[in-house]
Amino acid sequence: MNVRQARLAETFETIGGPMARLGSSLRDDGDSLAKAEQAKSRLDLLATDAFLQRFQQVADLALRKLFPQLLAALESSDARHPFGVVLDRLDGYEILSDVPWWLALNEIRNRLIHEYAMTPPERAEEIGLAWIAAGRLHAELTRIKNNSDIVKGLFSA
Repeated sequence: MNVRQARLAETFETIGGPMARLGSSLRDDGDSLAKAEQAKSRLDLLATDAFLQRFQQVADLALRKLFPQLLAALESSDARHPFGVVLDRLDGYEILSDVPWWLALNEIRNRLIHEYAMTPPERAEEIGLAWIAAGRLHAELTRIKNNSDIVKGLFSA
């Protein structure tokens, strides 16, 4: 296993814990997140904040760490590429199923992380979008890790 493959394997291991916690949120926190902001108890607010933190962490690990390392391992190169180029190249390897979705995921993540001025209904809508995106994010990363012949091939070489 070369250095790039070792880094990629380590990142897949690193993302496992946050993905498991995000999966727990998806199973356990739906009722709390669905409540209107004004109707949330302190526990509901904590559940919402925990979900958002987990969502942002997994999105960051995937988009800013895992994908560039995956591309580096595939191309045997440590060249750095802009975010969109990384996604386009991974799409060319048929690893990503829907590049526009990944770009939209990044936009949702950015709006929530930077907490742009939003009315309570707008924030509730963004949290709802994050909830939907989190389910797909979890499924896509699981698919990439477990079912991608190209990713498996990196570790068998």
